[in-house]
Amino acid sequence: YYVCSESQWQLHFDRMFPPSTTHAAETAGSQNYRKCMYYNSYLALATEVSGKSLGRIWHALKMEFNELAWVPYTQPDHMWLIKKMPGTGWTVLPAG
Repeated sequence: YYVCSESQWQLHFDRMFPPSTTHAAETAGSQNYRKCMYYNSYLALATEVSGKSLGRIWHALKMEFNELAWVPYTQPDHMWLIKKMPGTGWTVLPAG
């Protein structure tokens, strides 16, 4: 795991819950996202509600998201990575 900055946390949230259908198009050919039931349900909802309503939904989801202890280290094309991360600051679990 890695303790990320506030801006990194926001980036992961935005990837998991795109703030608009335009942003969601960026994950169109990606692995994992389009296979997740929650993600498809969220996108379906996003296309049905107005921009203002989606903004309210998005902010409510963000409040819940901020209560999480951790989230996957997302990438634009993958919801999570399975390879060892380079650099310092990473803690591998389980230890050893």
